[in-house]
Amino acid sequence: MCRSQNVGSYEEAGEVSYMELQKGHEDLCRKVASGHSSCGFPGAATLDFSAAFDTIDHSTLLNRLNKSFGIAGCSLAWIESYLSERYQCVRSDQASSPRTLCHTGVPQGSVLGPLLFSCYISPISSLESAFGVNVQQCADNTQIYIPLTASDVAAELSRLSSCLSVLHNWFCDNGLALNSSKSESIIFGTRQRLHNFPTVSPPSISGSTIEISETIKILGVTLDNSLTLKQHTRSLSAEISASIPRHIRPALTGLHGCHRCHVCCTVVS
Repeated sequence: MCRSQNVGSYEEAGEVSYMELQKGHEDLCRKVASGHSSCGFPGAATLDFSAAFDTIDHSTLLNRLNKSFGIAGCSLAWIESYLSERYQCVRSDQASSPRTLCHTGVPQGSVLGPLLFSCYISPISSLESAFGVNVQQCADNTQIYIPLTASDVAAELSRLSSCLSVLHNWFCDNGLALNSSKSESIIFGTRQRLHNFPTVSPPSISGSTIEISETIKILGVTLDNSLTLKQHTRSLSAEISASIPRHIRPALTGLHGCHRCHVCCTVVS
């Protein structure tokens, strides 16, 4: 379900790939820690879709599965049957709306849903490679990475904006809509290097600015621009603490750091 630069490195369907996340984070850490200017400052933009799974065109998806992935015959007919004759309605208590036939979309919460969505948007890898950027995708969660250098950052961010504009047009042509208000960007680096980094204008999508943040959330992990994970640790600690029964909390008062987190995880599990 997760891929980096191309479709095919799928992990077990229905689960977020822990190894993919760990690999991506370690790669970012290496680039940030490196003092070589050739590595640049890794810049990232996360793209948020509006109702992504609900807007997939069935005929386009089936054609893409056939032409790009070689799925044909009974296998393609089975997927077509899986997508056809699906109805939806809204229920509240005992009341229910009339059923409506779904002409687009793939079932959310299903095993095949994220996989079919990834196949549907697989052509974006070729569009992004034309702009010299890298893509990491897990279903409808997409991040674009670009190396930035302090001496030419304006041109590089302009290239990123051009890439986002092309992607926006492709998404529109394929029935998908980017939510620019929920899309974010960030520049990673050590504190010292970021302090000396020039002030830049943020990238944009179709005239909408993607503000450069100090933190960004990717697949449930909050990354700060120095990759210290301090904010993620604080948020996780608060969430875990709230789950611990009150009569157990006093026993954890004197514990700190990793020991406390380990004890909390053990108790909650």
